[in-house]
Amino acid sequence: MRHCADMTHFKPLTETFSVCAQLTVDDVKRAADAGYTAIICNRPDDEEAGQPNHQDIQNAAESMGLRYYFLPFKGPATPEIVNQTQEILKTETGPILAHCRSGTRSTNVWAVAAVRNGQISMDDAIAAGREQGYDLSHLPERLAAFS
Repeated sequence: MRHCADMTHFKPLTETFSVCAQLTVDDVKRAADAGYTAIICNRPDDEEAGQPNHQDIQNAAESMGLRYYFLPFKGPATPEIVNQTQEILKTETGPILAHCRSGTRSTNVWAVAAVRNGQISMDDAIAAGREQGYDLSHLPERLAAFS
């Protein structure tokens, strides 16, 4: 049995969107049990030795009835990743869990996409990130890059 300290912590940014570090297959079951209906993976395969392959996580998610989106990137999110994230945020009706190595990339792309969608104000997105330990003070500049 895994100890609680070994479990990936899901960090809610809103009532319907949370982020976390790298998921394991066991974490996918916890996500399904917690009511998440979709998972977004923002982490490229083979970014770090020993990380689970996204296909294993996707198979686990889909076997539990969760939708799975593989949108990997490094550095700032590209316009394509932001646009795809915006579409997911518009169309998914249940809670979403996004993950990457630490949750930072997923938080950043969520903030840009959600603000662009009008789903949250820039100030509220920055505050939500801060509450979970993510610095989104650069969000105005990121948003300007997509104008």
